[in-house]
Amino acid sequence: MNKIKTLLLCAGLALAAPAASASVIGATNGPDDSFTIDFFFGNSGAPAISSLTIDGTTAVGALDVIWDFIGAIGGSAVVGSSAGEDTSIMSFLFNSFAMGDTFSLSGIDPDYVGLPSAGLTIIDLVGVTVTALFSDQSTAVARFIDDPNRGAGLVLELVPVAPIPVPVPASMLLGGLAALALAARRRRQV
Repeated sequence: MNKIKTLLLCAGLALAAPAASASVIGATNGPDDSFTIDFFFGNSGAPAISSLTIDGTTAVGALDVIWDFIGAIGGSAVVGSSAGEDTSIMSFLFNSFAMGDTFSLSGIDPDYVGLPSAGLTIIDLVGVTVTALFSDQSTAVARFIDDPNRGAGLVLELVPVAPIPVPVPASMLLGGLAALALAARRRRQV
């Protein structure tokens, strides 16, 4: 219940912030060795979330996670459709998941691929990635890490995206001048 309050507080702070960018927040319940697994997500950014994908193939363990049972869906976001039972990837399409809205899954039953009765705990889900697609076509990727509060479950950490190198205007100008010089020289030789 404490995680829900924290998530709602973060969502409330995001509502008070001016012109926030696209962002998703999330957490699991604790303690780390619990077999009862609940996910909590919130939209803390300006554009609405169109879809969420939870990828069990990225868990830190030696085997991929399979989601045997998605569980009960809750929160203020309006889910249009869901998929992913008995697969490694769960996906959710939203009719409405605006800034400040929440989305939760309770009673999830993950196992390892090939070991249907492995009985995973919360800490086994470290590294699972969550990808959010926003209504403005931007994307945020985050992964579950251990909550810094000992035994408190997991929290989402945004995965930094490498910037796309943009040419410096001066080097572009030099490249353009070189191309013009080569074209002029070729023209004189013909």
